[in-house]
Amino acid sequence: MRKIFSISQPASGWTHSTRSVVGVEVNGLELSISVLAGAHLHEAAFVALLRGPLAEHLRRAANYERVNPVRAEVESGMSGRRSFIVHWCESVGSFYRPKRKEVLYISGFDKIAGVECFLPDLILFLPCLGEYDEPVEIREIPEIDPNQYRYFSTGSALELVEEFLSPATSDAEER
Repeated sequence: MRKIFSISQPASGWTHSTRSVVGVEVNGLELSISVLAGAHLHEAAFVALLRGPLAEHLRRAANYERVNPVRAEVESGMSGRRSFIVHWCESVGSFYRPKRKEVLYISGFDKIAGVECFLPDLILFLPCLGEYDEPVEIREIPEIDPNQYRYFSTGSALELVEEFLSPATSDAEER
């Protein structure tokens, strides 16, 4: 899945902007959300995306069978920020090696700058995501077609300038 959404979400932090445009891509079990314009994604909007357009992908990811034992941890800071961290043990012979990675980061203002995560890891943290009363509106918008744009070289830009200036030059020569 590869889609772009316009999102109306709660304002928070130092900005009162409530609009975001985000690109959402699911490639297998990998989720990527990029803010293309507007404010960072509010946690309420992220939850709405998970319950809406991403719901079927979450259901599919729930069937993933893990090979190694895992544990989920939410680290909180004094600012209210939260880091969602998954820990797992990797087998090395008859020993285990601890591993960890950050799955999601939410600022103290409930904002998410971007998401790059493995959906089965995100599932471990679904109960830790906040519930909000503010409405979130999600609308799919078309992706920009770069073929509708063109590059300008110095030669083609010079042609445009000369073409634009030619009537003024010919008027000046006639006087």
